[in-house]
Amino acid sequence: MNEYYITPPYAQLPLACCEPDMTALARFYQTHFLRKAISVYEWKYPKYWNFDYFIYNLYVKGFVSVLYTNEYGLIPQECGLLGWKVMQEPEGIFVGTQFVQINHRSIGDKCELFKVNADYSSMMDVVNMYASICAKIMSGILVNIDNTKLAYLIPVPDSKASKSVKTILDSVYNGERAVPYAKDMIQDDWKFFTQNVGQNYIVDRLLSDLRKTENDFDTRIGINNTNVEKRERMLTDEVNSNNGDVMSEAWERLERLKKSCDSINAQFGADLMSVDFNKKVVNVVENRANPNPNRDVSV
Repeated sequence: MNEYYITPPYAQLPLACCEPDMTALARFYQTHFLRKAISVYEWKYPKYWNFDYFIYNLYVKGFVSVLYTNEYGLIPQECGLLGWKVMQEPEGIFVGTQFVQINHRSIGDKCELFKVNADYSSMMDVVNMYASICAKIMSGILVNIDNTKLAYLIPVPDSKASKSVKTILDSVYNGERAVPYAKDMIQDDWKFFTQNVGQNYIVDRLLSDLRKTENDFDTRIGINNTNVEKRERMLTDEVNSNNGDVMSEAWERLERLKKSCDSINAQFGADLMSVDFNKKVVNVVENRANPNPNRDVSV
């Protein structure tokens, strides 16, 4: 019975169980924005690595060590910082995982520290902020959709009749072509609970705010975007007008990560690691650009 579905029967929950609350919405957008932030750069790394371990430590914790061990070779490891120097830089790191225990390893001695931000902070501050905003907007959308539905006010003599009426309405709303009912079940005094649906409906404006918020996040992490909601055709210069804002932080992070990759390659005398902008993301922007700035760009 389940041969046409990917989701197994035990994972198929009733709709009532899937109704998202604020925590679930925030978690959804946390995952969404973190993946977008990770997608900005494309990495070269040793094939035997678990890249997810490396990149999630880098983005979620803010820094991760790459070091050589006799048992495992060159590997990434979650670490702590040691020995702050005069320029407020750590001199070394320590590792205390289940598999690797290192009390002290100097940075630059078969070891390099990768950090995503200059102050050793993670990407989760910006991810969490935008996830919180989008969760609140989406919660407003769900509430507004519920508030714009029509409802019936139906007088019933007892709870048994109430259940029967609900069963009838559920069958109708589920699209059944014929719904049998007792003759005395349908009453002339059924009434609509009506609202000014057109005036109360603001989902379109909330969706616009959701897109603007996501565009603002894209600007902060280095993904090109522009406000194309108001106009159908824009000049190339207008499409690219926010490139400076988009690339400023992205370039700053890239240069720092490249420096760490170069340090690893220099320490081990091989082209082991590199990082650059993800060309798949860049191509999306380039395909929308127009080589003639005097012509329109359809968006």
